Amino acid sequence: MERDKMISIVASVFLVTVWLTSNGEASNTSEPVGETKIPLYIGGLLPFSGGWDGSGLVPGIDLALEQINNRDDMLPGYDLRIVWNDTQCSPGLSSRVFFDQIYREPQKIMILGGGCSSGSEAIAGTSHYWNLISVSPTASSPALSNRVKYPLFYRTYPTEKSLNPARIAIMKEFGWTRVATIHENYELFSLTVDDLVSRLKEANITLISSESFVDNPKNQIENLKKQDAKIIVAMMYADQAQKIFCEAIKLNMTGDGYVWMLVGWYLNKWWEIDFGQLDCTTEELTNAVGNSYYFGLRSQGLSSSDDITIGNMTAGQFDTYIKDQLANNPKYSHLTFTKEHPFGYDTVWAIALALNESINVLKATAFPDGRIRRLEDFNYDDSEMMMVFYESLATVSFSGVTICMCGLAGAGILLAMGFLVFNIKLRKQRYVKLSSPNLNNLIIVGGMIVYTAVFFGGVDTKFVSASFKTICCQLNVWVLSIGFVLSYGSMFSKTWRVYQVAAFKTPKRKVITDHLLYTMVFLLLLFDVGILTAWQVVDPMKLVVKELYKREDPTTPNQLVSPYIELCKSDYILYWLLALYIYKGFLLIFGAFLAWETRKVTIDALNDSKFIGISVYNVIILCTIGVTVSFLIGDDPEALYLFISGIIIFCNTVTLFVIFIPKIISVWKCPEGEIISTTNTTKRPPTSTTESMSFSNLSEENGMLKATISELTQELEDRRQASCCELGCFGVRMACFTSDKDRIDNSKGQIGTANTNI
Repeated sequence: MERDKMISIVASVFLVTVWLTSNGEASNTSEPVGETKIPLYIGGLLPFSGGWDGSGLVPGIDLALEQINNRDDMLPGYDLRIVWNDTQCSPGLSSRVFFDQIYREPQKIMILGGGCSSGSEAIAGTSHYWNLISVSPTASSPALSNRVKYPLFYRTYPTEKSLNPARIAIMKEFGWTRVATIHENYELFSLTVDDLVSRLKEANITLISSESFVDNPKNQIENLKKQDAKIIVAMMYADQAQKIFCEAIKLNMTGDGYVWMLVGWYLNKWWEIDFGQLDCTTEELTNAVGNSYYFGLRSQGLSSSDDITIGNMTAGQFDTYIKDQLANNPKYSHLTFTKEHPFGYDTVWAIALALNESINVLKATAFPDGRIRRLEDFNYDDSEMMMVFYESLATVSFSGVTICMCGLAGAGILLAMGFLVFNIKLRKQRYVKLSSPNLNNLIIVGGMIVYTAVFFGGVDTKFVSASFKTICCQLNVWVLSIGFVLSYGSMFSKTWRVYQVAAFKTPKRKVITDHLLYTMVFLLLLFDVGILTAWQVVDPMKLVVKELYKREDPTTPNQLVSPYIELCKSDYILYWLLALYIYKGFLLIFGAFLAWETRKVTIDALNDSKFIGISVYNVIILCTIGVTVSFLIGDDPEALYLFISGIIIFCNTVTLFVIFIPKIISVWKCPEGEIISTTNTTKRPPTSTTESMSFSNLSEENGMLKATISELTQELEDRRQASCCELGCFGVRMACFTSDKDRIDNSKGQIGTANTNI
């Protein structure tokens, strides 16, 4: 019996070796399309045996390579290939085969793998020393999100702890209030259990015991029996799951009265696989699992959408193709089907898209050595090319809207920076100066701050930790509120000044300087900061998981999908939002009133008053629509993000264009600056209304000149005193001061003339 078993093992090893040899660099790479194509090699490191068999990913990976190499718009002039090694889900073997890959020809440009989290941790923990990016199609360990420890690691698979909300939902659905956990001592499982324990506490579910083991779970299962554990969350690889059930059989912990919740990515009939060293027979395991209440949770591998994918086929067609290849193609007859096969396909496309994007980046990049590099020039010492690949991979997206919206927001920030440079550089140009350039700077800065809300709102816990997402939730409220106050508050204050001029038509009136308007904006900002600070201290924002209605999976019979969404909320968010909405709503209403009252006013000394009024209307209308529709959208995060981001980008951009494009056109037409007219620019018949408007405009000119003279006088006095203190020679500066004083007297003479004309 032992001899037969040994022969079987040797035969299996021989078959695996033959397959790897025949497929490593020849048959499992795409065939070169023409002799002129340059081959690029990916190192393929997946488990074809061990705790999890990922060989079923290979047909999808081969299909992706074939599609990529047959497209003229993907990696033109190159032939993408893959070289395989079996990691057997072992960290030690994963490291060994990784070193074998890099020390043997051909040169690898990236690593696909490993499949298991333990193997991926071993590979990603060392690959960065060779400037190799590793992309895993199936590693789900939360530990791999650590950018310090794994700086060049990417994956297309969600983390295991993202399924914890589903586990909690099942417990609530059945009313379970006492649960226990047991897990294999890998970070993949231990970090997931840590997150689950926190969620159990929040859900008021009692954790009666949490056990961990390395290889033999006998003592831990006995402890669960003593604790009278009935609902048991078990996380481990399939070979250890067999040991768990084997020990459970001995203690009569299967069947009625016990529920086991396991990971769902085991192979079909995992209890029948011969991993060796087990005290139970296959029949005993089959009966135990078959008679148990057993849940297996996994991420949805195949999209339920009927949309055409990047490979010009639907997800359903892809699934059918893979199953047909595994069943009928002799090349894949020895491989094992896995529901994770779409992730291998997506990973190859992600790598190809990143390399394709890198081609143009490399052409435009000036490297320190002065050489222009191509993809085939990459070597393990080239950190510069690695960074090009890394940044290109970070921007890869097959579908979705978040990169799209962040890109538009980034373009908006660059646009605002351009206007800011224009406004600062030409602040002394007559047309720009008359529009209060410093207040315009506040409008621009406020708009830039509001643009950043698009980035904070698009953060996804698939790529960042929940704690970082919580910080983004809080920052999102702050940047939206403060940016709004700076931008709209500045426009509001300028509209208020125009209203003051137009409403009180008397020869003598109080001059409204920019300093008064700054004070108004500062007070509005102070009020905002007060509300936000109180909110932050008393009732801070946090990340809340909301479970949606369950539905049948259209792709898999007898399977339910339990979707959930993550929301930024606080306990009394409605009251805080109400306080902000009432306060800002009052500003919007008052701003609408001021804009309406000044709609026909045209004053050269306030040359952008009409455009400011248009911008105020724009903000009011879009903010009203935004708040109303966002309540109607409700809990659809993608639609809500799209709509709010669209409102932010559109409103900001229109405001900047309306305020600054006329200034740019005027400066372009008259670069030396235009002369301020002393009459109304609006041509009307000579009526009493026209005379009244002319009187108003001349009076305003008079008031504005007085304010200008007052500010110049104070500035000259400050400069004179500062110069005298530094040089100790009042007489030296007297001539210059006298000259400036003469200019002021001339201005006063002009004012006198204006008064006479009035």
